[in-house]
Amino acid sequence: MLKRTPLFNVHFELKARFGPFGDWEMPLWFEEGIKSEVRSVREDAGIFDVSHMGEFLISGKKSLDFLQVLLTNDIRKIGINQAQYNLMLNEKGGVIDDLIVYRLGLEDWRLVVNASNTEAGKKWISSRLTEGVSFRDETDEWSLIALQGPKSSFYLKEAGFDVGSLGKFEFKKGEIDDIKVEIARTGYTGEDGFEIFVRPMEAESVYRKLLNLGAAPIGLGARDALRLEVCYPLHGHEISLSVNPIEASLKWAIKFEKGDFIGKEELLLYIDKKKKRKIFALLPEVPVREGSEVYLGDLLVGKITSGLYSPTLKKPIALALLEDFDENNKEVLIKKGKRFKIATLCKKPFYRR
Repeated sequence: MLKRTPLFNVHFELKARFGPFGDWEMPLWFEEGIKSEVRSVREDAGIFDVSHMGEFLISGKKSLDFLQVLLTNDIRKIGINQAQYNLMLNEKGGVIDDLIVYRLGLEDWRLVVNASNTEAGKKWISSRLTEGVSFRDETDEWSLIALQGPKSSFYLKEAGFDVGSLGKFEFKKGEIDDIKVEIARTGYTGEDGFEIFVRPMEAESVYRKLLNLGAAPIGLGARDALRLEVCYPLHGHEISLSVNPIEASLKWAIKFEKGDFIGKEELLLYIDKKKKRKIFALLPEVPVREGSEVYLGDLLVGKITSGLYSPTLKKPIALALLEDFDENNKEVLIKKGKRFKIATLCKKPFYRR
């Protein structure tokens, strides 16, 4: 049986269309539809239930050193009440998960991991714990609500939480209607936005408060369109155990100079390879699906990793993993059924505010 978040009843009341996402039954879209939801986030603000994501607490005197080896970015650069994007790799350089690290104190860290990778991440971290490091799975102790869009700070201020001084990838504690929350200036849409940590039994009150102030309910369908428009990777698509972060143009989140970390040697070997793969942005004639084959002439050069019709750009967009591909090429062919459709290469991202 699929799991449900503490906000399921509200979604049902709002006439959400539900579908499975990993082990969870989640709202895919609401009455207004995906196009309207995307427009709300781009022009106003939308509210997302992301309570299905996992939260891990890492603590201890050796926790910083442990995370430096476990993750690719430089953990030492995170101040207290700050956050950082990170990648967790296996020894072969494959991506177990991409995640956000929040520094709660000198020796306390919260890792927010993808819902579909929570169990894998838990097993991986637990198997590598060392003396002076403790781990606790806090997934069931938190609900997570994302408020995204240019007017998101306005809605939070109306709710009694002023985030005017909060910088990107910073967070602070406070209250909304006497409910204790922790709010971070992070998100997955390319817009200004926030992610709100709240206890599960109080999540509905916070969610309804923001709805009543005017934020639109947003489902996973619009969330995928929003992230693809700004070319953010999705695990299992642009990054995975078989697609490394160099291929996904995530080298900026890898600090080779910091010292040893899991997967470092394999990534350095990959960089020296002559034939490489890379994620490219495409503008196809028609919407294309993940897994569609991409050709240069009659040569198979890769596959689509994500594709859909962009509500913001009002045209199809796609990302593709192409091998040994000359970036000076202007067009490729995408196999759709028995036919081939032309796709033009373009710069990333498709959309930028």
